[in-house]
Amino acid sequence: MAWVALAVFPMTAALLTTSIADHAREAQWRACISTDPATSIAGCTALIGTGRESDENQAVAFDDRGLAYSDQRRFDLAVADFSHAIALQPSYVSAIAQRAVAYSNLGQLDLAIADLNQAIVQKPDYAAAFDERGDVYMNKNEVLAAVADYSQAIALEPKNPTWRLDRGVAYNDLHDVDRAIADYDQAIALDATNAYAFNNRGDSYRQRGDLTRALADLDRAIALKADFALAFDNRGDVHVAQANYAAAVDDYSHALALSPDVEGWWVDRGIAYDDKGDYAQAIVDDSHALSLKPDDPYALNNRGNAYKQQGQPDAAIADLDTAVRIKPDFAVAFDNRGAAYADKGDYAHAIADLSQAIKLNPDNTGWLIDRGIAYDDARRYDEAIADYDRVIAADPKDANAFNDRAVAETAKHQYDAAIADLTWAIALRPRFALAFNNRGNAYAGKQTYDAALADYSQALALEPDHGGWWRDRGAAFERSGAFDKAIADDSEAIKLNALDAIAFNNRGYAFARKGAFAPAMTDLNEAIRLQPQYVRALGNRAGVFSASGDDKAAIADLTTALQINPAGASLLTDRAAAFDRLGDVDRALADLDQAIKLDPASANGFNERCWVRATAARQLDAALSDCNAAIRLDPAPQYLDSRGFVYFRLGQLDLAIADCDAALKLNPKQAPTLYVRGLAKRAKGDLAGGDADIAAAKAIEPKIAAAYAGYGVKPPAAAP
Repeated sequence: MAWVALAVFPMTAALLTTSIADHAREAQWRACISTDPATSIAGCTALIGTGRESDENQAVAFDDRGLAYSDQRRFDLAVADFSHAIALQPSYVSAIAQRAVAYSNLGQLDLAIADLNQAIVQKPDYAAAFDERGDVYMNKNEVLAAVADYSQAIALEPKNPTWRLDRGVAYNDLHDVDRAIADYDQAIALDATNAYAFNNRGDSYRQRGDLTRALADLDRAIALKADFALAFDNRGDVHVAQANYAAAVDDYSHALALSPDVEGWWVDRGIAYDDKGDYAQAIVDDSHALSLKPDDPYALNNRGNAYKQQGQPDAAIADLDTAVRIKPDFAVAFDNRGAAYADKGDYAHAIADLSQAIKLNPDNTGWLIDRGIAYDDARRYDEAIADYDRVIAADPKDANAFNDRAVAETAKHQYDAAIADLTWAIALRPRFALAFNNRGNAYAGKQTYDAALADYSQALALEPDHGGWWRDRGAAFERSGAFDKAIADDSEAIKLNALDAIAFNNRGYAFARKGAFAPAMTDLNEAIRLQPQYVRALGNRAGVFSASGDDKAAIADLTTALQINPAGASLLTDRAAAFDRLGDVDRALADLDQAIKLDPASANGFNERCWVRATAARQLDAALSDCNAAIRLDPAPQYLDSRGFVYFRLGQLDLAIADCDAALKLNPKQAPTLYVRGLAKRAKGDLAGGDADIAAAKAIEPKIAAAYAGYGVKPPAAAP
């Protein structure tokens, strides 16, 4: 606590009337007992220097000068003077007690307690000594001993509000807020103008969550004491708890204007700016706090978190490194550093830091969720789900945990489990917009687009300013063939954020699916301008180039994309198709060999290699093996079509027709399949059936015969 002078006995006044005769000495004594420290020091020094005073009077002079030095916070000189007084008058109890106060302010707490013990032995009813010893115990973190001493002071002087106030502080430190408030109530009942009691009670009400009463008490404290900096700071804390960050910043600014050297208040205002989203100003305040106290781990942690929020993970990590070095058990700093590493994509370090935070505080389920998200981002979905399971076991009503577990389940294609979790999350929190959006993603994964669209629409009804959700619904519209609606949703996302490269990419892709290649190219160019390393946009623009007949430009985009992502198997597959269309079969097969090596579970890769070999009439047995591999992975109609063409080229007409039948059962409008089946039927002598299939194929795709002629398959002669 701040230094408070203890009560002294009225020895000096008695001495003035009985021992001082001449006017000069009387003036010196009056100066010695002055409330002005400089005057007191001069007067007492003059008296001590005369050498004419009795031991008793000298003791008083030393004691009074010690008090003056204490007022000037020159506690080492105060201790020396109190010690002289005690040497002259060993039973001078007030000097003993005042020396204890000076020792306490010098941080010599054991010496302070020894003096107070002696003072209490000499004067067992010395309430101020019990209170001061309570203060020293508080400084030693021996709060229960402090409570016992404050209680004794109250028993001796029950009408002294200060003792109640001090015990209230101790109870507050013990997190016994109700008893603290009861003591502050008593202090206020004894002195309704005590601003400190209103301040302390207000802060305790805040800790209890009673923000209305907290605000009323702190308003009253400030009304009683307009320059009460601590009350402004505490009221700022209440405003933060109310999420009224502008008012919090205003109160913290008042506190700092009154006491600019209180480092913790710069930290407090920095937190308010951070909560307000003004990370630049938060960094300014945290930096000022660190100029006052460079080794404050809390200011370092807060500034690191602000840097992270600003998208500066390296600066964040530097601050957080220092914070955990200074305070190795700082769990929050480990959590924040883990999040900064995650922002860099360094999931190994992120998970290590988050694991350390959890080790330090295993009951913090929020950090389990953070680690679960890091596991998600690292595609370690089983470990993510295990963390979310722990959170749910601790709190079965944690809607966030159900939502996050569903995200991991969706990534594992466990769509039904994800939908069940998200349905429960929504039941727990009916206006949980994110859960509606994520359930839409799960339904979209199942290709249940009607349900997906309904959930996306509900999410947007709750939070219409969320651009990402307009994109999600747009993607569902695009996949269900509603290209105009997809374009409209992506346009809404762009209205919300004209720098949204993903929205430009998605709208460009929807235009391309619609066959509107000019606006598609415009959007994809903008997506790449905004984000030059955007692999998906480069791949989509390559698709538009190919659809427009410019496979060389497509290959250039795909090559750029592969320089950014050399492990992009689908990019290699797409480039192989472009090489194949340009007649460069060797490069096409080389790309496909690499694609399959990178992704041996890609049915499309095997099918594409099958198709290149089949259309080039090269290595047909290997082509058949590739098509068989593709169909084992995914019996899709386009893969059955490819194998049907291989069988046709091998002369196995019945097998060719069987594959075409199976493909057309899944997709009756597949022109290449109709055409190949028609050729196979004619080759078997079924001219009427063959011509019917060929006519149906040409009705869907008029240039189908020319395309197959390019593969060396001559169109059939007209039927006689």
